[in-house]
Amino acid sequence: MSRILFYCFSVLFLIACNKEDNRPVIEEKERTLLIYISGNNSLSGNVDRSLENIKSGVRNADSNSDYVLVYVDKRGNNPRLLLIEKEEGTVVQKVVKEYEAQNSASKEVMSAVLKDAFGAYPSKRQALSLWSHGYGWVPSSFPPSRGNYRGTYSEDSMNPLLRHVVLTRWFGQDGSDFMELAELKEVLKQFPKFEYIVFDACLMGNIEVVYELRDCADYIMASPTEVLAYGFPYQWMLPFMCKPVPDLQRACEQFYEFYNTKQDNQIASASIALVQTSGLEPLASTVAAIMAGNTSLASLNPDNVQAYDPYVNNVFYDLGDFIGQIAPSDAYELFRQRLEQVVLAAYHTPTTLSALVSGWGSTITIQKYSGLSTYIKIPKYSSLNPDPDYDLSAASALLEWNRAIGY
Repeated sequence: MSRILFYCFSVLFLIACNKEDNRPVIEEKERTLLIYISGNNSLSGNVDRSLENIKSGVRNADSNSDYVLVYVDKRGNNPRLLLIEKEEGTVVQKVVKEYEAQNSASKEVMSAVLKDAFGAYPSKRQALSLWSHGYGWVPSSFPPSRGNYRGTYSEDSMNPLLRHVVLTRWFGQDGSDFMELAELKEVLKQFPKFEYIVFDACLMGNIEVVYELRDCADYIMASPTEVLAYGFPYQWMLPFMCKPVPDLQRACEQFYEFYNTKQDNQIASASIALVQTSGLEPLASTVAAIMAGNTSLASLNPDNVQAYDPYVNNVFYDLGDFIGQIAPSDAYELFRQRLEQVVLAAYHTPTTLSALVSGWGSTITIQKYSGLSTYIKIPKYSSLNPDPDYDLSAASALLEWNRAIGY
């Protein structure tokens, strides 16, 4: 019913606008892609560059089958909703709506912006790219602790490559406000299922995140590691994202190649994966069978599992490596087959850089890579802070993935 009402509202909105403002009738296209930039944070200085890259991507696209809209919120400016399109071969930027200062990490604000965008520019399908800081499924109330960092804190110990590139990305931050995964899901569920969702943000490529959002999109593109502040190279990715039938695997490849070949003076530090959500529930059933009565978990040494963060007690481990170390060979083979039906593309550079802890840099070597990360419950982890609100094991137990696999 909510989806029917949404489309009725969209039609009435268009009729009212045309009647009162004499605006031309908006043509329905194949897809409306909204790039939602929540940049009122330390990434604000990268917003304009991303916007220029988006314009270049629209210019490079062969097809004109998509509406490309960009919601832009950055420090010192009121948010705007923009339409980026080609007119007779020239890329133009049009202001669709201007907003008063608002919290772009608020679920109410995001919901209103999505309704503005998809209501004003109708299409057969909708897609979404979410640009901001990110920290996967982890609650914003859980601050990373310096005491949990694998390293020392001095300018000399800082990775020299990061001395001038200290920013990577999280998701959903506006000033001191953050958007929780449950709030994001609440917003997305208000709309018809998205064709794809892209996370232009750090550490959003977890099995916990994609499983939580499995009913919100057919495909999800995300990184299990940190994304450098430059973000996604839309100038090369949009031509594939905006095809009538999007080639998301090629878009992932473009992301990887951009960083791996150090284009635009960037560092070779990147990982990306494309997830097909229809395979997630069969994957969960397979993992649940592995978890049931498993005797290897108790003796597992997490230090032997590929990790994607610089902490002593890691938060993000490679899903495939984790399951490979606890599953019998026949069960692991079934898991591998199911995972191949979920992760359609996966790329990574040999190492990635981390700036998770106040800009102190560390290099993470990737030896095992399945495209998705996961959390492994470690009893000693809660000793970092005795407050139950900071116990990640308790928070992770509330996630749909862990309930589905009995973990």
